[in-house]
Amino acid sequence: MSDETRPAMTMTLAAWAAGLRSEALPDEVVHQAKRVILDYLAATIAGSASGTARIVQSYVAETDHDRSSTVIGTPLRLSPANAALTNGTAAHALEVDDGY
Repeated sequence: MSDETRPAMTMTLAAWAAGLRSEALPDEVVHQAKRVILDYLAATIAGSASGTARIVQSYVAETDHDRSSTVIGTPLRLSPANAALTNGTAAHALEVDDGY
């Protein structure tokens, strides 16, 4: 397969993840996945009110008119890319994430 016809690694990984079912995973893996998701959500909610997160939220909200995705911890809705940016900023703003 040439580089032009080979699926991008990200697309391959995304397709694999989309097809994954929790029933196919060991209980320990499901438990740990729940823990890290909870950790991420807690860090994002706490960080959503930080000065850094508020700056990013304000900046992207001025130009983003796609209201399809949630900005965690706020009533704001943005495009998927900008929601990911603002949620990621909030998750790392207080450096309380990655507890597991």
